[in-house]
Amino acid sequence: MKVVTRTYSTRKLTWDFDSNGKKIKRMTAKFERLQQLA
Repeated sequence: MKVVTRTYSTRKLTWDFDSNGKKIKRMTAKFERLQQLA
């Protein structure tokens, strides 16, 4: 059961990441810019 749950969770996380990929990339780019300015 653990393996199945883990695989399902990973798949769900991957799907969530794909659907939010652009949003995450935008936030990451913004964060990196702030780091460079600091």
